[in-house]
Amino acid sequence: MAALVTTGTLSIRELALPSECAQVSALFTSIWGGHQHIPPELGRAIAEAGGYVVGAYDDERYDAAMVGASVGVVGQANGRMHLHSHITGVVPGEQGRGVGLALKRHQRSWANERGMDRVVWTFDPLVRRNAWFNLARLGANAVRYEVDFYGPVRDAINGDDETDRLVVEWPTRGDEGSGAIAVTAPAVVVETPPDIVSLRGTNPQLARSWRGRVREELGGRLAEGWQIVGVTSDGSYGVAPPS
Repeated sequence: MAALVTTGTLSIRELALPSECAQVSALFTSIWGGHQHIPPELGRAIAEAGGYVVGAYDDERYDAAMVGASVGVVGQANGRMHLHSHITGVVPGEQGRGVGLALKRHQRSWANERGMDRVVWTFDPLVRRNAWFNLARLGANAVRYEVDFYGPVRDAINGDDETDRLVVEWPTRGDEGSGAIAVTAPAVVVETPPDIVSLRGTNPQLARSWRGRVREELGGRLAEGWQIVGVTSDGSYGVAPPS
């Protein structure tokens, strides 16, 4: 299997064997709780069909453990092929050391090598760290807001909340974005909660209130043609009307 060494100790490998797909499934379950997001047989089928199934390994550890994984499928829209990144996760103890960034860069390279012009994925607009990472650090473009995109997903992270998502596209060619996107007038700032995942457990009613507020203030504006023009370091969105 192909491997891309991204640091001195981290390697990312394409996976296809049933045992490897079982490891990927177990890793996602360890992050999101009891919900099985990618059953091993589904991962095996995606890999067999030419989709994207990879694991990130810390080669410095004695057990060379899988510390992150990503699964995606090849999509097509308007005659253009793209990689739709369905799920990417990093085990909690390894977060903050660049594993997620390495996985996204691998996705971008993988898609580019196969003639695809973009990587597409979704993320919860209420999760501040994801907003900052996707829009400011990577420089992906938010193209639309989807209400309850997946329907009910009962896991430890989503809880009973509706699964509103921002759909983003990341070009596979050109410079990678970096740093904060400037939020300047006439942008309207849409705030987000400090930690929506914890809030769902401690105050579900307030969490649902935040969902409705951001759906109206952000989703409503995007539906009218407004654009996200920036994100602050604390995860608030700057949006501006069509020019």
